[in-house]
Amino acid sequence: ALPIYHFEVVGVRRSTTNIITMQSKDENGNDIIDATNFFMICEVDGPERLAPPYRVPLDVVPHVFGQFKVDVNLDTNGPYLVYCYVVNRGGVNSRYYNNRWVEGEPATERVDTAVDFNWGEGLVTADASDFASAQYDGYLMVPQAANYTFYVTADDGAKMWIDDELVLSQDLPGSWETRTFLLAGTRLYHVQLLFYERTGDARMRLEWSNDQGLNRTVVPMEYLYHTRQVLARYPKNLMVWDQPGPVEAFYHSDLEYNV
Repeated sequence: ALPIYHFEVVGVRRSTTNIITMQSKDENGNDIIDATNFFMICEVDGPERLAPPYRVPLDVVPHVFGQFKVDVNLDTNGPYLVYCYVVNRGGVNSRYYNNRWVEGEPATERVDTAVDFNWGEGLVTADASDFASAQYDGYLMVPQAANYTFYVTADDGAKMWIDDELVLSQDLPGSWETRTFLLAGTRLYHVQLLFYERTGDARMRLEWSNDQGLNRTVVPMEYLYHTRQVLARYPKNLMVWDQPGPVEAFYHSDLEYNV
Protein backbone atom coordinates (compact mmCIF):
# COMPACT_ATOMS: atom_id res chain seq x y z
CA ALA A 1 0.00 0.00 0.00
CA LEU A 2 1.30 3.46 -0.91
CA PRO A 3 -0.06 6.60 0.77
CA ILE A 4 -0.54 9.69 -1.38
CA TYR A 5 -1.65 13.18 -0.44
CA HIS A 6 -5.10 14.10 -1.66
CA PHE A 7 -7.40 17.08 -1.51
CA GLU A 8 -10.75 17.87 0.03
CA VAL A 9 -12.71 20.34 -2.09
CA VAL A 10 -15.16 22.93 -0.76
CA GLY A 11 -15.64 24.83 -4.01
CA VAL A 12 -13.99 26.43 -7.01
CA ARG A 13 -14.90 29.27 -9.31
CA ARG A 14 -16.35 28.41 -12.70
CA SER A 15 -14.09 28.62 -15.81
CA THR A 16 -10.91 29.30 -13.84
CA THR A 17 -7.70 27.33 -13.43
CA ASN A 18 -7.43 25.67 -10.01
CA ILE A 19 -4.19 23.73 -9.58
CA ILE A 20 -3.88 21.13 -6.84
CA THR A 21 -0.53 19.45 -6.17
CA MET A 22 -0.62 15.83 -4.99
CA GLN A 23 2.46 14.19 -3.48
CA SER A 24 3.01 10.43 -3.72
CA LYS A 25 4.46 8.73 -0.63
CA ASP A 26 5.65 5.29 0.43
CA GLU A 27 4.12 3.09 3.13
CA ASN A 28 6.13 4.92 5.79
CA GLY A 29 4.93 8.36 4.75
CA ASN A 30 8.15 9.32 2.97
CA ASP A 31 7.94 11.20 -0.31
CA ILE A 32 8.37 9.09 -3.45
CA ILE A 33 10.76 11.13 -5.57
CA ASP A 34 10.62 8.95 -8.69
CA ALA A 35 7.04 8.46 -9.90
CA THR A 36 7.89 7.33 -13.43
CA ASN A 37 6.32 3.88 -12.98
CA PHE A 38 2.80 5.09 -12.20
CA PHE A 39 0.48 7.95 -13.07
CA MET A 40 -2.71 9.56 -11.80
CA ILE A 41 -6.11 9.89 -13.48
CA CYS A 42 -8.78 12.26 -12.18
CA GLU A 43 -12.34 12.56 -13.52
CA VAL A 44 -15.46 14.45 -12.47
CA ASP A 45 -19.11 13.42 -12.62
CA GLY A 46 -21.75 16.15 -12.52
CA PRO A 47 -23.59 18.77 -14.58
CA GLU A 48 -20.79 19.06 -17.14
CA ARG A 49 -20.65 15.84 -19.15
CA LEU A 50 -19.29 14.39 -22.31
CA ALA A 51 -21.74 12.91 -24.82
CA PRO A 52 -22.70 10.14 -24.14
CA PRO A 53 -22.66 11.05 -20.42
CA TYR A 54 -19.16 9.98 -19.52
CA ARG A 55 -17.10 11.53 -16.76
CA VAL A 56 -15.06 14.59 -17.72
CA PRO A 57 -11.28 13.96 -17.46
CA LEU A 58 -9.16 16.54 -15.64
CA ASP A 59 -5.71 17.54 -16.82
CA VAL A 60 -3.03 15.82 -14.72
CA VAL A 61 0.66 16.44 -15.36
CA PRO A 62 3.73 15.15 -13.53
CA HIS A 63 5.57 17.86 -11.63
CA VAL A 64 8.78 17.34 -9.64
CA PHE A 65 9.87 14.94 -6.90
CA GLY A 66 6.94 12.54 -7.31
CA GLN A 67 4.27 15.23 -7.43
CA PHE A 68 1.31 15.53 -9.82
CA LYS A 69 -0.57 18.72 -10.64
CA VAL A 70 -4.33 18.43 -11.16
CA ASP A 71 -6.19 21.25 -12.93
CA VAL A 72 -9.83 21.58 -11.85
CA ASN A 73 -11.37 23.83 -14.50
CA LEU A 74 -15.09 23.38 -15.26
CA ASP A 75 -17.52 25.64 -17.12
CA THR A 76 -20.86 24.50 -15.66
CA ASN A 77 -22.03 25.40 -12.14
CA GLY A 78 -23.28 22.76 -9.75
CA PRO A 79 -22.24 19.83 -7.53
CA TYR A 80 -19.70 17.28 -8.80
CA LEU A 81 -17.96 14.16 -7.59
CA VAL A 82 -14.20 13.89 -8.15
CA TYR A 83 -12.73 10.43 -8.82
CA CYS A 84 -8.97 9.85 -8.77
CA TYR A 85 -7.13 6.66 -9.72
CA VAL A 86 -3.62 5.31 -10.01
CA VAL A 87 -2.38 3.31 -13.01
CA ASN A 88 0.89 1.47 -13.57
CA ARG A 89 3.26 2.05 -16.46
CA GLY A 90 4.28 -0.71 -18.84
CA GLY A 91 1.38 -2.24 -20.77
CA VAL A 92 -2.36 -2.88 -21.03
CA ASN A 93 -4.76 -5.23 -19.28
CA SER A 94 -5.64 -8.15 -21.57
CA ARG A 95 -8.36 -10.77 -21.42
CA TYR A 96 -8.47 -13.73 -23.83
CA TYR A 97 -11.54 -15.88 -24.50
CA ASN A 98 -12.16 -19.31 -26.00
CA ASN A 99 -14.94 -17.90 -28.21
CA ARG A 100 -15.14 -15.10 -30.75
CA TRP A 101 -17.74 -13.07 -28.81
CA VAL A 102 -15.68 -12.15 -25.69
CA GLU A 103 -18.32 -13.91 -23.62
CA GLY A 104 -18.14 -15.72 -20.31
CA GLU A 105 -15.07 -16.04 -18.12
CA PRO A 106 -11.76 -15.22 -19.81
CA ALA A 107 -9.41 -18.12 -20.42
CA THR A 108 -6.42 -15.89 -19.65
CA GLU A 109 -5.95 -12.52 -17.95
CA ARG A 110 -2.59 -10.77 -18.03
CA VAL A 111 -0.73 -7.53 -18.71
CA ASP A 112 0.68 -7.30 -22.24
CA THR A 113 3.52 -4.86 -22.80
CA ALA A 114 2.23 -4.04 -26.30
CA VAL A 115 -0.57 -5.07 -28.65
CA ASP A 116 1.59 -6.77 -31.26
CA PHE A 117 0.77 -10.42 -31.97
CA ASN A 118 1.10 -12.67 -34.98
CA TRP A 119 -0.18 -16.08 -33.92
CA GLY A 120 -0.43 -17.46 -37.47
CA GLU A 121 -2.37 -20.72 -37.20
CA GLY A 122 -1.09 -21.29 -33.66
CA LEU A 123 -2.87 -20.96 -30.34
CA VAL A 124 -4.37 -17.59 -29.36
CA THR A 125 -5.26 -18.94 -25.91
CA ALA A 126 -3.99 -22.09 -24.26
CA ASP A 127 -6.89 -23.99 -25.82
CA ALA A 128 -8.02 -22.19 -28.96
CA SER A 129 -6.43 -21.26 -32.28
CA ASP A 130 -9.80 -20.60 -33.95
CA PHE A 131 -12.94 -18.91 -32.64
CA ALA A 132 -11.03 -16.89 -30.05
CA SER A 133 -11.22 -13.24 -28.98
CA ALA A 134 -9.49 -10.69 -26.75
CA GLN A 135 -10.05 -7.38 -24.99
CA TYR A 136 -7.26 -4.86 -24.39
CA ASP A 137 -7.86 -2.05 -21.88
CA GLY A 138 -5.36 0.61 -20.84
CA TYR A 139 -4.30 4.22 -20.86
CA LEU A 140 -2.08 6.06 -23.31
CA MET A 141 0.43 8.86 -22.74
CA VAL A 142 1.69 10.66 -25.83
CA PRO A 143 5.35 11.70 -26.13
CA GLN A 144 4.41 15.20 -27.35
CA ALA A 145 1.43 17.30 -28.30
CA ALA A 146 0.64 16.49 -31.94
CA ASN A 147 -1.93 15.11 -34.35
CA TYR A 148 -1.97 11.33 -33.98
CA THR A 149 -3.25 8.56 -36.25
CA PHE A 150 -3.72 5.00 -35.00
CA TYR A 151 -3.44 1.84 -37.11
CA VAL A 152 -5.02 -1.50 -36.28
CA THR A 153 -3.99 -4.66 -38.12
CA ALA A 154 -6.28 -7.60 -37.34
CA ASP A 155 -7.13 -11.04 -38.65
CA ASP A 156 -10.08 -11.48 -38.48
CA GLY A 157 -11.66 -8.30 -37.02
CA ALA A 158 -11.27 -5.50 -34.48
CA LYS A 159 -12.80 -2.48 -32.78
CA MET A 160 -11.08 0.47 -31.07
CA TRP A 161 -12.28 3.10 -28.59
CA ILE A 162 -10.50 6.26 -27.43
CA ASP A 163 -11.97 7.90 -24.32
CA ASP A 164 -15.07 5.70 -24.72
CA GLU A 165 -15.68 6.82 -28.33
CA LEU A 166 -15.77 4.07 -30.95
CA VAL A 167 -13.21 5.20 -33.54
CA LEU A 168 -12.73 2.02 -35.58
CA SER A 169 -14.86 -1.06 -36.32
CA GLN A 170 -13.95 -3.69 -38.90
CA ASP A 171 -15.37 -7.16 -39.47
CA LEU A 172 -12.85 -8.39 -42.05
CA PRO A 173 -9.11 -9.16 -41.98
CA GLY A 174 -6.90 -6.21 -42.89
CA SER A 175 -5.11 -3.07 -41.73
CA TRP A 176 -7.00 0.17 -41.06
CA GLU A 177 -6.33 3.63 -39.73
CA THR A 178 -8.39 5.97 -37.56
CA ARG A 179 -9.05 9.62 -38.21
CA THR A 180 -6.50 12.07 -36.81
CA PHE A 181 -6.68 13.09 -33.13
CA LEU A 182 -5.09 16.16 -31.57
CA LEU A 183 -3.63 14.77 -28.33
CA ALA A 184 -1.74 16.65 -25.62
CA GLY A 185 0.58 15.45 -22.88
CA THR A 186 -1.60 16.90 -20.11
CA ARG A 187 -3.44 13.68 -19.26
CA LEU A 188 -3.78 9.99 -20.09
CA TYR A 189 -6.21 8.79 -22.78
CA HIS A 190 -8.34 5.69 -22.24
CA VAL A 191 -7.76 3.16 -25.03
CA GLN A 192 -9.72 -0.07 -25.52
CA LEU A 193 -9.49 -2.68 -28.26
CA LEU A 194 -11.48 -5.78 -29.17
CA PHE A 195 -10.06 -8.55 -31.32
CA TYR A 196 -11.69 -11.70 -32.65
CA GLU A 197 -10.58 -14.67 -34.71
CA ARG A 198 -12.73 -16.98 -36.78
CA THR A 199 -10.48 -19.53 -38.49
CA GLY A 200 -7.07 -19.63 -40.16
CA ASP A 201 -4.33 -17.10 -39.41
CA ALA A 202 -4.69 -14.81 -36.39
CA ARG A 203 -3.02 -11.42 -35.92
CA MET A 204 -3.51 -8.21 -33.87
CA ARG A 205 -1.38 -5.08 -33.81
CA LEU A 206 -1.77 -1.45 -32.61
CA GLU A 207 0.47 1.25 -34.13
CA TRP A 208 0.58 5.04 -34.18
CA SER A 209 2.17 7.99 -35.95
CA ASN A 210 2.04 11.77 -35.60
CA ASP A 211 2.69 14.90 -37.66
CA GLN A 212 5.78 15.87 -35.63
CA GLY A 213 8.12 13.20 -36.97
CA LEU A 214 6.88 10.00 -35.34
CA ASN A 215 6.74 7.41 -38.11
CA ARG A 216 4.29 4.54 -37.99
CA THR A 217 5.38 2.08 -35.29
CA VAL A 218 3.93 -0.20 -32.62
CA VAL A 219 2.81 1.75 -29.53
CA PRO A 220 5.59 0.90 -27.02
CA MET A 221 5.18 -0.11 -23.39
CA GLU A 222 6.62 3.11 -21.94
CA TYR A 223 3.54 5.00 -23.16
CA LEU A 224 0.98 2.45 -21.94
CA TYR A 225 -0.58 2.23 -18.45
CA HIS A 226 -2.64 -0.56 -16.87
CA THR A 227 -4.52 -1.76 -13.77
CA ARG A 228 -6.60 1.27 -12.80
CA GLN A 229 -7.43 1.39 -9.08
CA VAL A 230 -9.45 4.07 -7.36
CA LEU A 231 -7.77 5.99 -4.54
CA ALA A 232 -9.18 5.26 -1.10
CA ARG A 233 -11.86 7.60 0.24
CA TYR A 234 -12.88 8.70 -3.24
CA PRO A 235 -15.05 10.11 -4.78
CA LYS A 236 -14.83 13.60 -3.25
CA ASN A 237 -17.41 16.39 -3.34
CA LEU A 238 -16.79 19.48 -5.46
CA MET A 239 -18.97 22.57 -5.92
CA VAL A 240 -18.48 24.84 -8.93
CA TRP A 241 -19.95 28.34 -8.70
CA ASP A 242 -19.60 31.86 -10.12
CA GLN A 243 -17.99 33.27 -6.99
CA PRO A 244 -14.58 32.17 -5.70
CA GLY A 245 -14.58 29.61 -2.94
CA PRO A 246 -13.05 30.20 0.49
CA VAL A 247 -9.29 30.34 0.88
CA GLU A 248 -9.33 26.95 2.61
CA ALA A 249 -11.03 25.31 -0.38
CA PHE A 250 -8.21 22.81 -0.64
CA TYR A 251 -6.17 21.09 2.00
CA HIS A 252 -4.01 17.99 2.17
CA SER A 253 -4.30 14.80 4.19
CA ASP A 254 -3.14 11.21 3.86
CA LEU A 255 -4.86 8.33 2.12
CA GLU A 256 -3.85 4.96 0.79
CA TYR A 257 -4.31 3.02 -2.41
CA ASN A 258 -3.33 -0.51 -3.32
CA VAL A 259 -1.11 -1.39 -6.27
